[in-house]
Amino acid sequence: MDKYDFLHLGGGGSIVFAYIGTLSYLAQHKDELFVRGIFPPTQISATSAGTVVALLLILFKIEEMIELVLNTDNISSFLIFDLVYYEKTKNMFNIDTLIQFISVLLSDKGYDFNTLTFGDFYANTRILLSITGTSLTQGVTHFFNKISTPTMLIKQAIIISMCVPICFCPIEFDNQLFCDGAVITDMSEVYKTAKRPLFLFTRVQYQNIKNLHDLNVTSNTPVSLENLELHGKYLAVVFEMSINTILNYMKQDIEKKSDVIYLTSKHSFLECAHLNDANTIYQIILYGFETAQLFYKKKR
Repeated sequence: MDKYDFLHLGGGGSIVFAYIGTLSYLAQHKDELFVRGIFPPTQISATSAGTVVALLLILFKIEEMIELVLNTDNISSFLIFDLVYYEKTKNMFNIDTLIQFISVLLSDKGYDFNTLTFGDFYANTRILLSITGTSLTQGVTHFFNKISTPTMLIKQAIIISMCVPICFCPIEFDNQLFCDGAVITDMSEVYKTAKRPLFLFTRVQYQNIKNLHDLNVTSNTPVSLENLELHGKYLAVVFEMSINTILNYMKQDIEKKSDVIYLTSKHSFLECAHLNDANTIYQIILYGFETAQLFYKKKR
C-alpha cells in the first residue's frame, strides 16, 4: 500500500477523543503506514476541535494526550454555558478557558502560546502545521500556516477555526470575517504539497466536503461585523454557504486521491458538557482505536 505523507484532523466536538485512539493505532503502525516511518508526519492540517489534537500530537506523546483527556476536570471546564456572558458577547461558551489550558500545557514544553507564530513553530518542530478557517467575506477555506501567514499567532488561528456558529461570534482577521473551519471544508489546498494524504473525518463533516471554485455567496453584500450584528444574519450567511457548497460535491475526488478514516460521534457538541465520566471518554478513545484497526486491516 502507498504510504501517507500528510495527515488531516477534522472537527467534530467530542469525536476528538476518538481521534486520539485512532492516532494511537496509527503511531503503533507508523512504519507500515507513513513515509519513512515518520509519525507524526511532517505535514499536518486540522480544523475546529481537531486543531487542539493536532497541536498536542506534535508536542506530546500519545500516552500523555490520553492522560490529559481522561482528567475530566480539563474537559468540563471548557463547556460551561454562562447566560450573563452570552448576553454581553453573544458567545455561548468562553473559549478563553480552553486557550488558558493550552497555554499551560505548552509552557511545560517551553513554548509561550501568547507569542507563538506559525513561523516560529515550524522552525522548532520542522512540521508544517496548517489550521483552516472559513472566510465569510470570501466564501472560501483559508489554510493558515508558515507559508501563507508566518507571523500569525497559532492561538489566533485556533480561535478562528473553533469559532462554531451560534456558539461563538465570527472573528475579524486581515480585513475579513472568519468562523469555524468546518463550515466549509475545501481540501484542494492539501494536494499542492501532499502526494498521499490521510484524512480523519466525522461522518457528518465528510458530507460537507465541497468544491468551492464556483462559490460566491457575498457578491452582492460584503460580510462584515456591521451587517452581522444579529445572529440571524450570521446564521443566514452560514446556511447560504452550506447550501451552495452542497451543489459542488467532491467526495469522489477525495477518495481517488487519498484515504479517509470515518468516525461517528456518539455524543453531540453540547452533550460534551456531560462527559464528566472518564470511562465514557475512554470508551470513545477505544472506539477510535478499533476504527483505525479495521481501516488498516482493509487496506492490507
